[in-house]
Amino acid sequence: MNLKKFDSEIAWADHIASRWRDRLRTNPRLRMCLPAGHTPMRVFAAMAKYVASGQVSFREAEVFTLDEFGGLLPGDSALCVQQLRHGLIDQIDLPPEQFHFLRTDAENLDTECLRYDEAIGRGFDLTVLGVGLNGHLGMNEPGTPADRTTHPVVLHPTTVEASRRYLTHAQAPTWG
Repeated sequence: MNLKKFDSEIAWADHIASRWRDRLRTNPRLRMCLPAGHTPMRVFAAMAKYVASGQVSFREAEVFTLDEFGGLLPGDSALCVQQLRHGLIDQIDLPPEQFHFLRTDAENLDTECLRYDEAIGRGFDLTVLGVGLNGHLGMNEPGTPADRTTHPVVLHPTTVEASRRYLTHAQAPTWG
């Protein structure tokens, strides 16, 4: 493990973005799993600039959302898919059919989870993770078995509370 320390958020984001850019240049068909939220937005903005300046392209890549909130209306700006669209996807040259996300409004969540697992298939070349306040990764709350595939989960109260920062209304998600 290599630990790196940065003097600022800008330095951290620039470092991550340049490594990601280089990885995408090396493998244009990179399969990525990306989070939503405030933390990666500076990195996403840097990647969008790399695409705009012709330094890298997402045309052959695939992007998957890391997770999704349940119980919100389709199009809600707090949905992870909407945050990723706004912060990255709409700014880059990724073909729409190569952006994969969970539909928590699906009639059958078990079927939707299986569909998503099938789309993931062989896995990812790059995954960006953030650690939740209670240690969760990708809405896998503490105690979730490491080998668990895509599944609905009841959110811990700290995760529900943290989700409020993305909302423009009072209805916080209680599952994901």
